[in-house]
Amino acid sequence: MSEVILSREILRELEEIGKRAYPDEGCAILLGDTGNPGIKQVKELKNTADKELSKSFFQVNPIEILDIEKEKNAVITGFFHTHPDQRAVLSKEDEDYMIPGIIYVVMSIVKGSFADIRAYVKEPDCGGIREFDI
Repeated sequence: MSEVILSREILRELEEIGKRAYPDEGCAILLGDTGNPGIKQVKELKNTADKELSKSFFQVNPIEILDIEKEKNAVITGFFHTHPDQRAVLSKEDEDYMIPGIIYVVMSIVKGSFADIRAYVKEPDCGGIREFDI
């Protein structure tokens, strides 16, 4: 994989999630079909982080993720979150919590507006992190 393809519709959904959550971090699960690594659906997740932390950290209920996976009968392709008033680069915490082989899309929302978007994957074999074109 050398790029992550996001349809205009998916990109708009992600942007809306980021704008709604601002100035807190917004987050979502990215879903695909069995045997197809593309992102076909987005399902917004509730950021359950303490209000003081939610501007620079997101936390989700893992039961919510399982319920979405069952409900949508889909495969988890990746996760999305925003960095309010920050660059769309992985933080040390982001890197620490990444699941190898899963796409992580990070969007920068500055003053409530879309600024940048980037995608990353932690390599399953070496644990190195690669950035992908969107």
